[in-house]
Amino acid sequence: MTSELLIMNKSCVVMAADSAATVQYEDVPKIFTADKIFALSKKQPIGVMTYGVPEISGVPVEVLVKEFRSGLDDGSFPTVDEYAERFFEFIKTRRIHEGDEERPTMIPADFIERENILFIGSLWGYICRRADKYVRISENGVSIDPLKYVLGEMLDECEIKFKDEKSKLVMKRISEALTEDVIDALNEDGEYNLRNHLKSFVEIAADKVLLMDLRHTGLVFAGYGDDRLFPSYVEYRVYGYLFGELRYKKKASSDVNADNPSEIMPFAQKEVVGGFLLGTNQDTKEYFLSTFEEALDDVTANMMKTFKIRANDEKLTKQRDKITRYNEKKIEELIERWDEHLSDFFYPAKGIIKFLSKDELASMAELLIDITSLKRRLSDEAETVGGPADVAVISRGDGFVWVKRKHYFSMDLNPYYQERNWK
Repeated sequence: MTSELLIMNKSCVVMAADSAATVQYEDVPKIFTADKIFALSKKQPIGVMTYGVPEISGVPVEVLVKEFRSGLDDGSFPTVDEYAERFFEFIKTRRIHEGDEERPTMIPADFIERENILFIGSLWGYICRRADKYVRISENGVSIDPLKYVLGEMLDECEIKFKDEKSKLVMKRISEALTEDVIDALNEDGEYNLRNHLKSFVEIAADKVLLMDLRHTGLVFAGYGDDRLFPSYVEYRVYGYLFGELRYKKKASSDVNADNPSEIMPFAQKEVVGGFLLGTNQDTKEYFLSTFEEALDDVTANMMKTFKIRANDEKLTKQRDKITRYNEKKIEELIERWDEHLSDFFYPAKGIIKFLSKDELASMAELLIDITSLKRRLSDEAETVGGPADVAVISRGDGFVWVKRKHYFSMDLNPYYQERNWK
């Protein structure tokens, strides 16, 4: 996992990230050191942070960013959004500038094929594990197949329309990937036979691909476009090159303007930074609300006993339902007041951020990442945040500037590094 932070005001945007990357190796979590912040251009004030899966269809984000940066050269775009879209266009066609020749995707063909097979295997494994939780049910002497039951449940959950052209195309590509060898490999170790349920499986797989209900790579683009005096950011989730298309979607965006002079936004593991800024975290909020709801239900139940209200008494049952609706209304009011209180706690801090200098913002960002790392170390959870924090400041006048950065080599031993190859 990862802890990352983005802070913006009228002067600059600050990116900060920890260095820990957690990888599951044969069901054992391994933690490695990783780079998560990159300059997206050699000369323009624009950068990108990554969290979640550090690769797109098996290709490291770092490799893709540096290839894009090399091809961009002195080029620039009007907005941060356009930098992001050009980056994705580059992955798909290797085109960055208008007039560039369109070529095959940056993702090698064997990587794409492997990604498709991994997705199929992962989904089939999930379905089988879900089926394993069901005991074969007997109704009127008829045995119910748990796999068929689970597939029926998942089909009911599907949201796409299987008859439109886009859905048909994706299902066709999934079917083509399900060769006899692939099906035999998936059936090899289990008691369930995929061959008997191909149509249902293909429809479920297409629904997940089109809705992008998948593991993802988070990308946060931030900085300045040519047309913008103040910074902005845009966050995307990238799901990989699956069945003929690079699948990604925009999650959030914000820019500094007259109504929003500053911004602070955590990514990935947000609870510690959120708790620091808001005075509490989402887990505490949910626990309090669920406990309060249970208390109201208990009070209602005791009222029924006290007044000897019988469940089969229609008039008094209506009264009980009226009390229940009143309780629900009060819970909604409590949530609203809670959120107002958190806003009152948060906005003074956000108001101060708009006045802080570049070095103060950088120090603040690094401190919040370090606090998250310390909290993980002092908890009984895995230390998925840690290592040295990297911090970069991007301003319109100074461009992308490293405030703190780890290196896998000594700069003193490589004096010609920056001259030879701007990385």
